[in-house]
Amino acid sequence: IAIDNVPGSLPLEQADLPSNAVLLFGAEGPGIRKELLDTATAVVKIEQYGSTRSLNVGVAAGIVMYEWTRRHVRQE
Repeated sequence: IAIDNVPGSLPLEQADLPSNAVLLFGAEGPGIRKELLDTATAVVKIEQYGSTRSLNVGVAAGIVMYEWTRRHVRQE
């Protein structure tokens, strides 16, 4: 699953995040190369408000991995 804020990407809260997913994050600025986006099962975006188009890749990874964990790991 590619994580990139590009046209046609699904908002994170609406996206299916299977337990066996590989999460792909791109470089800050240019994002993920088109060749990789084309091979992804899904392209997911993190909704943002204001003038910022992108997040630091470490922040984006933390947000998506938290959401994946929230959906798949039981709370003890």
